[in-house]
Amino acid sequence: PAQAQYATGNSVHAGQLDVALNKSQTVTLDRPFGRAMIGSEDIADIMPITDRSIYVLGKKMGTTSLTVYDSGGRVITIVDIAVGPDVMTLRRQLTELMPGENISARISNEAVVLSGVVSSAVAAQNAMQIAGTYAGDKVVNMMGVGSSQQVMLEVRFSEINRQTGKDIG
Repeated sequence: PAQAQYATGNSVHAGQLDVALNKSQTVTLDRPFGRAMIGSEDIADIMPITDRSIYVLGKKMGTTSLTVYDSGGRVITIVDIAVGPDVMTLRRQLTELMPGENISARISNEAVVLSGVVSSAVAAQNAMQIAGTYAGDKVVNMMGVGSSQQVMLEVRFSEINRQTGKDIG
């Protein structure tokens, strides 16, 4: 499983951990914990590995939270868990198939959100098609096109004498 590091410091909330459906992540804490609880066991399952690491398995699309307590019952940290499409593999595939494009992918509820700057509208369309293989029609496009679009025009000017124009009608 992939590893996610969370140094809690003074803040109790440690951010969001994206877990792919039917895959796992390991949360590693900066100090020993006594107990860990998951908000919804339908969405994710947890299992302590050591006194500083917790295995998180994504079971169903959705969001929940992981709350970790020390041995005295005080909250060490709270981690938002988002279970959704496999965005880590999607990111790797976008990098391999579209080198040079600056595309980021993340989970938002059950959708994949693509952001960043691409070189053309065609590149954005290609990224959307690739992301669609992971999330179906639940892909949000927040990408911008970086290079300026140019349109070629052909312009012709004609000059006519004013009196000739009046004579013609």
